Amino acid sequence: ILGEEDTKHPRVCWHCHKQEILVVSIGKHVLRIDTTKVGRGEVFSAEAPLQCPLDKLIDGVQIVGKHDGEVTDLSMCQWMTTRLVSSSVDGTVKIWQDRKAQPLVVLRPHDGHPVNSATFVTSPERPDHIILITGGPLNREMKIWVSAGEEGWLLPADTESWRCTQTLDLKSSSEPRAEKA
Repeated sequence: ILGEEDTKHPRVCWHCHKQEILVVSIGKHVLRIDTTKVGRGEVFSAEAPLQCPLDKLIDGVQIVGKHDGEVTDLSMCQWMTTRLVSSSVDGTVKIWQDRKAQPLVVLRPHDGHPVNSATFVTSPERPDHIILITGGPLNREMKIWVSAGEEGWLLPADTESWRCTQTLDLKSSSEPRAEKA
């Protein structure tokens, strides 16, 4: 992917149920790649990789959306596979829905500090009860989020809201004056 030369750490997330779909972050952009369509009929290798400029996407590559800063993490919802979450150094977490140009939700979970991680978690016995976990400054502050509607159950909708149910502050016992855990 060309157009994000300042990219330091691309992120990758496979689709939970469609292994041919790959979600990738390049700099500030989140892209969806259908590996069955990308490069069809073209020959490419490590020496001559397939190239795709952001301003002229090739077949099989689409922009999901973007942040104002570099994307730090991606996670796809295992139960509702139309949901994707991305976090960024811009201090936001965005929840995307398949084929929608704007995010469903924009959270600023750690008081504007960079968000280092975001992941959806489900339990095997309650796969439609989705929890979102975000990691703030260097993952030392973790927050647990649930859908604000229907007592935490994530339902198909064009809009949704999330509420934080727990905050965990992680401190090292080797730090001077660290509080006891």
